[in-house]
Amino acid sequence: MRETNELIHKACQEIQSLDDFLELGRDCLSSILEISESIPVSSSRYQHYIIRVALSASQEEPRYLRPVNGTLFLKDITEFDLYKNQFQNLIRGLHDSNGNLDSLPQESRQLADGNLIVKLLYTAVQSIGCILDLSHDSQAARKNFGQRFEDFVRVLLSSLGIANDAFTFSVKNLSINAQYNVPIDIIINTHGSLRSSRSQIDSRDTILSIKTSSKDRMKLIFVDRFVLEKILEVRRVNYVALYHNDIQRKGKDGIGSTFSSDIYMVFCHVFGDLPLYYLDPPAVANESRFQGKIKTFDTFILHDLWKL
Repeated sequence: MRETNELIHKACQEIQSLDDFLELGRDCLSSILEISESIPVSSSRYQHYIIRVALSASQEEPRYLRPVNGTLFLKDITEFDLYKNQFQNLIRGLHDSNGNLDSLPQESRQLADGNLIVKLLYTAVQSIGCILDLSHDSQAARKNFGQRFEDFVRVLLSSLGIANDAFTFSVKNLSINAQYNVPIDIIINTHGSLRSSRSQIDSRDTILSIKTSSKDRMKLIFVDRFVLEKILEVRRVNYVALYHNDIQRKGKDGIGSTFSSDIYMVFCHVFGDLPLYYLDPPAVANESRFQGKIKTFDTFILHDLWKL
């Protein structure tokens, strides 16, 4: 239990580098595999997910952890270490080549082709989340998980050599004498230094909304973008959303989706498309109406990021 408490403490601290993120994910995975076991889920639509249950000597009741996608979650530390080393080499190669995947060694390209990037990153993120699920303060655990996910994206972008920052954008609408503030998770420029400031958004920069899920957040992204475009009198403010997943546990062994597909499509129709990238996309992502709108996280890292 002492080791688990130490990991919970580490998972509540800001992550400073991509190596630190991967090491924390590895340590959490190792602990979760040791102290918990998997049970099947009761939801027929989500049979490829599993729920892990942890029970320590100091606990009278088992702790039911977050649902895990069994097709993405790595269950072997040796396998995790192999992909981790290959991924670190891939990131260095993308950094040095300014995103030119074709110029990288075959080993790096093979990692990119096999959905292994998503498996590695998903496993690291979910393992950190599972450890935080063991915290006695569930509200603080959810907040820390969201912060670690933002940390992960930030250190990944920095490792790729992408200029990035986070701040609250504030602009005054003179016609109604009112201030509008927008917390920006991360703003990036893939072709040089950032050109935006806390009072002006440059069209060459892109705002990233980074959340563990779209629940209670998706509408606000569309609204923020629309209001900024109106106040700044620009045609388009570049926005991209990066999500972990849209899955939550219901009861002990049930699973439900938190993705509002119809709301997303209506808002895209009214306000313009908003690209979504997931480590674990919602099940509806394979439907034809979402083609080109919902993509996987590795597509963002390897391809679309460099076109922004």
